[in-house]
Amino acid sequence: MLQSVLVAATLATVWAVWTVWKRVRPKARAMKQYARSLVADPDVHRELDEEYERRYAHRMAARSAAEAAPLLTPAELPAAIAELLDTDPIRHDAAEIRIKKVLAAAEPHLLAAIDDPRATWDQDESQGVPTAPAQRVVGLLAKLPSRALGDRIGHLVGRPEWSVSDPAIKARTALGRTDQLPFVLEQLAKQSQPAQEGVELAIEQGWAEPEFLDGIRVWAERTALDPALPFSYWAVGFYARHGGAAALEALSSPQVLSVANNRTVHAALKQLNEHGVRLDAKVVRPLLDAALTHTGIWPWNCTFGPALRALAATEPEAALRMAEEYLNRPDDPHHSDAARFIQETAGLPEPYDIKPPAGMELTEDERTVLGHLTDCINLYGEICNGGLSQYFFNFAGGDWRRHVAALRAIGFETGAAALEEAARVVHPDGASTDRGTRIAQYAALSERQEKRLDELSPLFWSRAPRLRFMLRHRELFARLRAARER
Repeated sequence: MLQSVLVAATLATVWAVWTVWKRVRPKARAMKQYARSLVADPDVHRELDEEYERRYAHRMAARSAAEAAPLLTPAELPAAIAELLDTDPIRHDAAEIRIKKVLAAAEPHLLAAIDDPRATWDQDESQGVPTAPAQRVVGLLAKLPSRALGDRIGHLVGRPEWSVSDPAIKARTALGRTDQLPFVLEQLAKQSQPAQEGVELAIEQGWAEPEFLDGIRVWAERTALDPALPFSYWAVGFYARHGGAAALEALSSPQVLSVANNRTVHAALKQLNEHGVRLDAKVVRPLLDAALTHTGIWPWNCTFGPALRALAATEPEAALRMAEEYLNRPDDPHHSDAARFIQETAGLPEPYDIKPPAGMELTEDERTVLGHLTDCINLYGEICNGGLSQYFFNFAGGDWRRHVAALRAIGFETGAAALEEAARVVHPDGASTDRGTRIAQYAALSERQEKRLDELSPLFWSRAPRLRFMLRHRELFARLRAARER
């Protein structure tokens, strides 16, 4: 048994490393090629950069002016709609910002704009416009609880090339009408997120007809409990929320909470946790053991977190000990779930969600603590996205000395030493703080040197250093989370 567990864990670790390498390594190679083109032809790239900066500055100025502008009056709305349909990105961006501020009043104008000849689904590539005029109109309407939208664009569900298919599915589903039930059930069976959001919107707004809801409830129950039907995570949640006590009883049955359930066990545990159903530890422990044994195999790779939370309801100290064990294993697939559990148990925010709200009183020392963690979050964001190659190629790499200091401040000495080594791989005196010079340094790296950057990058995938730092300042971060939630 122990041997099979070790083999499964080893295979899962190899798979995880290979998956991340496939994501990061090709990106690094493409970045190296781009860096070398920048060095080979700096004048062309400098002109492109300057043009981009000019357009960006103009666009940001227009956006700031739109955000500061007074609310549009009813008489001004038609002109704003016309600018929304304009092909000039600066004009239509500014119009969109102003219309958003009076969205409810703009609804009739936006609905009428769908029939405007200028509201095409064609993107103007020559202007570098990322959206079509009609797409911008529908995008704004989709932010409203607009029941009329379903009748206006519901027939466009088959036009994904227009980027309208998802809004059309959601709007048509949100009609909440029984005559749309066959269409909705077909979409839900495909696990369509827009259809799921449409059902939730119909319920929230009171648009859902009783027969419509009954049909979805019956489908959700069958989908949640019948192993012959395709799995749907959303169906389990809908059944738990709308099926009453009978649904929670069914989801906590021995048939569902079984090591033989390779279909819904993780989803059922999550719903039972959210609805406050306490499970006997004798029921939960076999599920935890299965999650640890079948690491990397669905659904057991998604079961460790909810099973740990279910165990915590009756044996909190045992659950915390298990989480701390896996927090110390950054290469283990359960590392992130363990970190999240400890973070939640301590009442801490996500590490990336630590900006204090306006008006929160902080001492100078507390601001320093937040500054160190913010620097580390910026560093981690770059490295976890594209490795140390991306970090030094982008603007963030110019701050590597400050980031080394921040890593030391949070107690991650190994990370600080690795970042210092990486900076000296880029250049013996340390990577330049000037980005142009640093790109030239990076472009000149040998394959062996870039491989060393790849070898150092995984040190920064662990959540443990940041979490331990937050735990050392638990009162501050718990207070910050409470302030943000208020």
